Amino acid sequence: MKTEKKIVFTSKPHGIRAVGLVFIDDQILLMRRESSTKKYFTFPGGGVEPNETVEEAVVREIKEECNFNVRVIRLLYHHDLINDSDHYFYLCEYINGNLQLGGEELEENKRGDIHEPLLFPVAKLKEITLYPLEVRDWVIADFPNHFHNEVRRLNIPVSELRNV
Repeated sequence: MKTEKKIVFTSKPHGIRAVGLVFIDDQILLMRRESSTKKYFTFPGGGVEPNETVEEAVVREIKEECNFNVRVIRLLYHHDLINDSDHYFYLCEYINGNLQLGGEELEENKRGDIHEPLLFPVAKLKEITLYPLEVRDWVIADFPNHFHNEVRRLNIPVSELRNV
């Protein structure tokens, strides 16, 4: 029996962001970001394209940004940024690949906006600025129990997201 693709639509101005949480042993895949004014980390991911599921977007974005092939396991977190966008964070299994920057982020590096994919120790996440901070804290709390919890959801205006 063929399963139908579940395409998600939104009328929010900034659409849907698909994010992958990829762990290898006690490390997590992150994107180090640096501009002339700011240094921080993000979880790899990006926008969902037309006729693409959120899960397909996660797999594509991780491949484009980091050169990792992954398999989506399940939804962990959903950020509903009121009147702005929806962000879905999926637990992913690393299949193979060598860590290497690609996609739009590689082009941005050439213009001086640094993107660097890297594996970072989960035990040290509290020490870094990793956006969104709310999800960073959920990962720290949920990693020890292998994410055996219900999907965490946060409905919040962008203006109320923590910056520090």
